[in-house]
Amino acid sequence: MYIPNPREAAQEADASVLTFLAKSEDKVVRHTVASNLDCPDKVIEALLFDPDEDVRRAAQDTADIWTSMADARDSTDSDRLRELASHKHPAVRRQIAENASCPQEIREILKKDGNDEVRKAAQTGPREPPTIM
Repeated sequence: MYIPNPREAAQEADASVLTFLAKSEDKVVRHTVASNLDCPDKVIEALLFDPDEDVRRAAQDTADIWTSMADARDSTDSDRLRELASHKHPAVRRQIAENASCPQEIREILKKDGNDEVRKAAQTGPREPPTIM
């Protein structure tokens, strides 16, 4: 597989490309793969044992963000949602804005967030669960 610029490709790649790039000899490429939230679980798990400490740290950060995103999406505890509303990663804050249990006071704060996607999600409100027919 030929990839003209692997560092750029790792930022917005599909699962098969990320899997391929995770084996790169270039630690910057592996770090970029490890930082991609769309990276497959198995790749992140493998990169947790990468020889480079920065790559391992990036993989751990991604795993931590996934955990926080799941918590933000599923939590009904307003104190926990309030705590996560100041999370450094916008994907976590967006999940809170889309959570039906998010208190209005937190949603109002998120409407002023520095990230466009978070603001839009806070203005739109919670996602409706899919209807099963």
